[in-house]
Amino acid sequence: MRLRLFSRSLAARLTLVSVIGILVGLTLVDAGLIAAQLYEAARSEPHSWSYLGAQTAQQLVVKSLVRTAEGIVEIRPAPDLGRLTADMPNLRYAVFDQSTGEALRGSSAGLTLPLQFSNSLKSVSIDFLSPEKGTENASETTATSINTPLGTYVVAVSGFGFRWADVFFDFSSDLSRLAPQLIPIILIVIGFLWFGLRRSMAPLRKVAQQAREIDLRSLDQRLPESEVPTEIEPFVSAVNNALTSLEAGIQRERRFGANAAHELRTPIAILIALVETMPSDAVSKELKRHLSQLQSIVEQLLASARIARSPSQAADLVDLAATVFAKVSDYTPLVMENGRHIVFEGPTSGLMAKGNIRAIDSIVGNLLDNALRAEPAGGAVLVSINYDATVSIIDHGEGVPLEDREKIFEPFWRKNENTVGTGLGLAIAKELMEKIGGRIWVEDTPGGGATFKLSFPDLDKA
Repeated sequence: MRLRLFSRSLAARLTLVSVIGILVGLTLVDAGLIAAQLYEAARSEPHSWSYLGAQTAQQLVVKSLVRTAEGIVEIRPAPDLGRLTADMPNLRYAVFDQSTGEALRGSSAGLTLPLQFSNSLKSVSIDFLSPEKGTENASETTATSINTPLGTYVVAVSGFGFRWADVFFDFSSDLSRLAPQLIPIILIVIGFLWFGLRRSMAPLRKVAQQAREIDLRSLDQRLPESEVPTEIEPFVSAVNNALTSLEAGIQRERRFGANAAHELRTPIAILIALVETMPSDAVSKELKRHLSQLQSIVEQLLASARIARSPSQAADLVDLAATVFAKVSDYTPLVMENGRHIVFEGPTSGLMAKGNIRAIDSIVGNLLDNALRAEPAGGAVLVSINYDATVSIIDHGEGVPLEDREKIFEPFWRKNENTVGTGLGLAIAKELMEKIGGRIWVEDTPGGGATFKLSFPDLDKA
């Protein structure tokens, strides 16, 4: 999981690309230096590329130096040196102690005598011709003073030649020699790159936090394009365009809902008036209850549309106790007609809170409709108000199972097809409570039933 997050990190990717670029650059520089040396050598002496063969041979001889148990340094040909000798039958090598001029054990006898007593061993590097054993020819010989892990020695080689493999050997030797210096530098560069990139991403993280805070209540907000890097600006601009389109679509939906609710208001009022003139029987009582519920939903839709159009209306100063008591009083005849009772507990006025009077009226009306439908015949719906601006509407019906207590606030949710209602009332109630800064939830009623609670922001918290 961490590896996946690392691979998705933009800072990690840019750091990795930068490090690869540094390594490739160093590689190309070293390759260019080798090519320049080869070119210069070829221009001054057409067949002088053999110096690379001399360097290869000297490095392999140095790797073959060992210190015996007696403390004597000698040459024990390593496998690489053995393979080089097989490729170059005329190759000879010798190693001398620079301070004493003595040749180490394992040196080629053909090189030992010409150099052992030469003052040139004091030089850093010399090139000369030495006779080849058993012939009248002379081969190029190179002797160089080299600091080895076992001390400073003069390493002489003769009979070498140029191979393309020597180019790669010289290249790898340069990298091995530079590695102890390059690795700390690369690690420091990685650290600075990572820190710098993380710091440069800070504006993007800030914009991301602002984007997370945008919801349906704040679709008018836009992300600041001037605060992000220019490479990210097109993406932020596209997000702002999407928010603009989304806001326009939501506004159309809200206008449609508000217009539909407004058009329904008059027919519902007419139907209620007509039902009032009907004889008081079971049918008229049922019609009154359903029309009351429908009227509450329409009023909730209108209240939601008003607050969406003018958010400041959600923070009006409202007498919460008086508003709830008035709604309970309005519902009392309907409750009594349906063979139930309603009880009010708490102050009837003077309890102030922040909210919207139409929203509170419609929410309480919807919850009273639900409680009336759930309350068994002959039972009593209890409405109570506490001084902490909390309203409780309590019934003694079947209650709401724990697993459904979040689902009931989802639009159009019904437990099954036989459930009465549209599934909109509680969803709109929750939306309204959120808009006015309150909260709605449901608990168990002791002894059975459901207790719906509304919590409003009081004056001290608003």
